[in-house]
This record gives sequence, C-alpha cells and structure tokens, in this order.
Amino acid sequence: MFGKKIKCGCGFENDKGALACGKCGAELNPRELQMEGNAVKLRDDELAASVDIEDLEGFFVKSPMVVLPGQKALIYQENKFLGIMGEGQIPLETLLGQINNLSRHRPARFIIVRELDTPVFFSFEDLLSKEHLALSVELSIGVRIDDPTLFASLMSGCKVFTTGRLAQMLGPRVKQTLREYLRGQSIRDLNADPGLRQTLSQQLTQALGEWLESRGLALGEVQTLAVGHARYDANQQRLGECWLDVDSKRQELEHRKS
Repeated sequence: MFGKKIKCGCGFENDKGALACGKCGAELNPRELQMEGNAVKLRDDELAASVDIEDLEGFFVKSPMVVLPGQKALIYQENKFLGIMGEGQIPLETLLGQINNLSRHRPARFIIVRELDTPVFFSFEDLLSKEHLALSVELSIGVRIDDPTLFASLMSGCKVFTTGRLAQMLGPRVKQTLREYLRGQSIRDLNADPGLRQTLSQQLTQALGEWLESRGLALGEVQTLAVGHARYDANQQRLGECWLDVDSKRQELEHRKS
C-alpha cells in the first residue's frame, strides 16, 4: 500500500518507521546535533554524537571545546582513533598537548559519548508462553562504547547515533531469543520465580554480546522490566482486590471483638 515504505537515496525501500536504510545503513531521518556553544549535549535517547571539524583553529578561536559532565570525547583524525578527553574546558593547545599525533592543520572528528551505560529499551507483543498465551514483554539493556575504532565504523555516515537505531538493529536477535525461551515457560512461573528472569537475561547476554563487541560496544545490565498478559494480569488484580476485601472484614471483626 502507498505510504508504507520509505525510500533511501540508494534506492532501497525501507519499512515505515525504519530509522536507517536496511541496505546501505544511511539514516533516513537524520537528527541534528544539540550544541551549546562548543559543547555537545547528548539527549536522553542518544548514545553518541559526532562533530566533524574541518578547521581546528577556527573551531577553537572563540572558545575552548567543552565536554559536559558524564560525557567524554573520542578524538579521530584521518580515520584513526588518537585518544580520549574527559569532561571540562579544553583549549586547543591543551588538546594538542594531550593527544599524540593530532595535527592542527588537518580535519578532525570528535565523537561525544557517555561515561556510563546507556539504556536501550525494547517492547514486544504476541510472544507465546508454554500455555500458548500471547505475552507482552518489556526489557532494557545497558550499552557503552568499548572499542572506539570499531564504533566509529558503526557510526559512519551519521551525526547522531540513537538508542532507537540500535534497538532496531538488535530487535530481531532480541525477539528470537525471547521467542525461544518463553515458549518453554508458563506465565505463572515467569511472574513467581525471579530465577527464570535471570536465566533470560543470561541468554540475552549470550545472544547479543558477540554482535555488540564486533561493533565496538559492550553489554551492561540486562533487565526484564515486565512480562504480562492482559487477562492474566487482570485476574491477578482481581485476586488482590478480593484479598483486600477479606482482610478489611477481618480487621473489622477484630475491632468489634476488642
């Protein structure tokens, strides 16, 4: 149907809602950097942002580069990773003194990333349980940049790399792992036994770790936020309300006796 595809500049037609081209990897709706002077401010859903500087001296002429708290700058020149600068104001001479082989006369690339893990969220519907109930699942994984050289290749062609884009790339792997695990578990056990969710987290770690590592990323904490079914959840709520009614009557009887 018309309007269901997004055509990339390379000619490939992508599904509606895609953030990057499935063929060439180019962003379909590029997001602009959020700058405050010479500082990049990462939004909540941004894993990294790239600043390409053609003229280093011109960039620094008005004010030093600023790396905001909780962030760090990965420095590249001629497609080579040269070093890392932590938070603070960084004049050009300080930058040149601390980053070996950085030339003031050649273009440079600064990729701003977070110091700590960035959460990536997933939400899936219609994953079957052991009883063939269609479950909804919400989970998050923590991700951080671990290999600057590999990550620069992943980020090639985009200014801002969002958690949504990473979720789109990881989605099929996450969904397949969930599908295989959940079909052997009952919804009652999943909600009653914390060990089952821990096992699921371990399986997701195994399924995603190698893929992330090959792209310069490290996997942090995996959290299963919710596993549910509308009718099952409603039944559990009714049981809870019945218990509250019985408990209220019990307290009323005890009060009368006293």
